[in-house]
Amino acid sequence: MQRFDYVFSYWLFAWWGLYVLKVTRCSPALWLWAAVLYELGLFAILLVYRYPAWHIALFVAINLVIKGWPLWTLRRETPQLGQSLLPGLALFGVYLGWLRVNGTALSEVTSRAWSQIQERKPFSVGVIQLLQLQRF
Repeated sequence: MQRFDYVFSYWLFAWWGLYVLKVTRCSPALWLWAAVLYELGLFAILLVYRYPAWHIALFVAINLVIKGWPLWTLRRETPQLGQSLLPGLALFGVYLGWLRVNGTALSEVTSRAWSQIQERKPFSVGVIQLLQLQRF
């Protein structure tokens, strides 16, 4: 089962929302940049596996919204390692704990996504949801 709360990128997006609303003073910029690097690697893998172009386009669009837009709003900030490393690690720890409470592990989430990529099936919860909307 695909769930938004099993995707760490959405947790980072929520962190950015809290930062913009000034609920927290810790900027997620460093972690968002790290997520962009991860997604660029994933994008390359999708190309190697000849993933369907429409799914790649949706994948890119979603990432522009949940990473590109936040990074654009933070463009005048310099990512500070000391100010965001520990809060990001703490958030990642909470995320791993959330997975565990829900009876899954990060290895299961990534393994499931990897299998779907190899089969050229939608693996991203956002892409899956958008494709389901397309059917209506």
